[in-house]
Amino acid sequence: MHKYIIPALICLTITIFLYNNPTYGWFWDKNKTIEGEIDGKKEKRILRDCDKEIEYQGGAFSLKVNVLDKIDVGGSVEKKKIRDVSEVLEVLQMQSRELCKDWNTFAVTREEYNRKADWIRNAFTSFMVILNSIKLTELEDPNLKKEFLQKLFSWFDDAVKKNDYLKEKFPGATKHIEQHTSGDQSPAISSDGDVNINYGNK
Repeated sequence: MHKYIIPALICLTITIFLYNNPTYGWFWDKNKTIEGEIDGKKEKRILRDCDKEIEYQGGAFSLKVNVLDKIDVGGSVEKKKIRDVSEVLEVLQMQSRELCKDWNTFAVTREEYNRKADWIRNAFTSFMVILNSIKLTELEDPNLKKEFLQKLFSWFDDAVKKNDYLKEKFPGATKHIEQHTSGDQSPAISSDGDVNINYGNK
């Protein structure tokens, strides 16, 4: 009997230590509260799981594979623009992950985090709305394809225009694009001015 008591006490002690230790307690507590200081003020925050934070973006990448990667475009300019759209998605996802880390380390204020996170989430949502609005069979229609591409490229230009890092990465991206159709514009990425996100947010 005694030979089981000591190992059990050791396991209990280790469990209590890990649960109460700031470094390891998150294994048990999904809503772990962290304390820090920003702008000279102490603040409590819920620790965010940065992998979970970007899970919702998977839908955009799935649509990219199912639609964007299969669309048949002939012009070299259009092909390059579609590659650029894919790159913008990857940059936004990395910025989202870095923004999450900045939240956990108190590198951004609550207001700044909410503004940037909302903008990134809206950008992905707008992208998915555009790709969900068309079927591959419909893209065989030249007029529908032109309208779809116009919406997609408008999304790209709007994302670049409102993101500091992307403006540097694609300096000529926001130049006027000839509008091939008179169809509705792409869903707007709502934002009051530039979001001022730098790559890595540093």
